[in-house]
Amino acid sequence: MIDVRETIPVPMINVINGGVHVADGNLKIQEFMIRPIGFRSIEEALTASEKVFSVLGDIFIEKGYISGKTNRDRTSFGNEKGYNPRNIKSTQEALEILESAIGGSGYILGKDFDIALDLAASEFFNKDPQYPGMYEIEPGIFVDTDMLIVYLEDLVSDFHVNSIEDGLD
Repeated sequence: MIDVRETIPVPMINVINGGVHVADGNLKIQEFMIRPIGFRSIEEALTASEKVFSVLGDIFIEKGYISGKTNRDRTSFGNEKGYNPRNIKSTQEALEILESAIGGSGYILGKDFDIALDLAASEFFNKDPQYPGMYEIEPGIFVDTDMLIVYLEDLVSDFHVNSIEDGLD
């Protein structure tokens, strides 16, 4: 197989929105993206990505986080058109569901896809006067910069996160 990281551009496809991109929701991270890394052409990469997006939507419907039967009539999208899964409990749950969608589409996380995150950390840094200089990584959970770095290192190792944008304020 050709190593696409050296032969074709690898898109970052926004599939889950959180943070300020949604009107409601528990996710502090702004964008969860998939990166199709194991494909020979951009057409294969985009076709596979659409399949993952569709399966992800099916999982969110099954869990009651969004409504609709097809990608066209599904509701609960963020302002950048990733799913806005209402009532999702945590970043960990979002990544576990994303991992399930990749596997449920017949692909392997770390071989066919990896994950990218746009934290937009400035949007959840220093926002609560009771916790100055802290990041609210989940509703009601505040960490300092060192703890945030450890948290991100865990996400990288547990979920094949390959890219983190705006990880710190």
